[in-house]
Amino acid sequence: MDPNQKLGEYGSMLHYAALWGWLELAKLLCESDKTDVNLVGQTHGTPLQVAVIGGGKDGPKMVELLLSRGVAVAAAVAEYITMANMILDHDNTTLNMHAGHHTTPLQFAIHARWKSMVEFLLERHSMFKDNDGTPLHLAAHLGDRKVVRCLVRSKYVSPGARDMCGRLPLHLAACSRCLGAGVHNLRMLTNDEFTLVSTDEHQRQHALHFAAGCGHLDVVKLVLQKHPDAVRDCDVDGWTPLHWACRSHSSKVVEFLLDRDDSTCRNARSLRGWTPFDVARYHGGRLTSDGSLRNRLRPNGPRPPFQSPADLAADEETARPLKPEEAASSSSGLGVICDACKCVIYGPAYECTRCIDFHMCFKCFRRVVKMHYRGHSFRKITCSGEILETDPWG
Repeated sequence: MDPNQKLGEYGSMLHYAALWGWLELAKLLCESDKTDVNLVGQTHGTPLQVAVIGGGKDGPKMVELLLSRGVAVAAAVAEYITMANMILDHDNTTLNMHAGHHTTPLQFAIHARWKSMVEFLLERHSMFKDNDGTPLHLAAHLGDRKVVRCLVRSKYVSPGARDMCGRLPLHLAACSRCLGAGVHNLRMLTNDEFTLVSTDEHQRQHALHFAAGCGHLDVVKLVLQKHPDAVRDCDVDGWTPLHWACRSHSSKVVEFLLDRDDSTCRNARSLRGWTPFDVARYHGGRLTSDGSLRNRLRPNGPRPPFQSPADLAADEETARPLKPEEAASSSSGLGVICDACKCVIYGPAYECTRCIDFHMCFKCFRRVVKMHYRGHSFRKITCSGEILETDPWG
């Protein structure tokens, strides 16, 4: 009997042995020179794919057995690309179809860190530009070096492209989810035209602001090594890198910035009068609870640090002095990230009512009309859970 004969929906005898976890039968079949261990079934792929998806409690042992017999992992992966090719040949409009949280097939492939599928979809001219920007923006934020390298070498994307928030891919690399990947990817994403101190279009932040806000000390050191004066650079609201670092709770980044320029950084006030000390207190108070660091952050002069009620955003500040019981550190009870600056949100969060899981902090929400889809309404969610509808375009 031909061991490669199709017996049913799953394929050959080895496919079914992999499906049901029959290790002894799989061993016998793999020992036969006639058995094609990489045979691709029409519906479920190779025996290795079947073992991974439906191998039951003995699935890991079956996978180990097949790998020890020299099955080609690439053959299993290639089959998915073959199926994708068949789908696109049938209906090419699915290439850029938007659906679900990851939006397009290319966006999903980048989230899955699937370099070969990314290359395939790029060859089919798949592109997207939405809240995540270009494929390079998304890959830079996820921190996948192989995918970033693949995209940089591609003729379909540019390191100079900007997303809806006005950011370059290098800005997303500076605040990457993957610790340690930022420095490597920044070297690929910067050039003579787009440098570490190139700013975004709407908030005038550069790589140092983004890295400080997310507590990435390695990127902070890289930027200041090349651009020492950047430690004093202010964004559109007058926030220095130290202001941003006080959002991150990273004492190492805060101390490093203070070591570079203690007096200037510590006493810098934003356009609304906030010092880094105020930012630290508003964003949970963790940094100001440490005695030595609190003293280093405290600004000079008799003026007391600015205080803000927990649910008060900067745009809602009042001139009246606050009573001690009113002043409080805000909280991050919602546990969400601002999709514009990539910092954890403290105080009120602004959630788009039409996009999937899109939030902004009070600072970035000031420029929402420049950084998000026109006509999308938002709801303001306070620390206490109160929900208030708000229309930036109203």
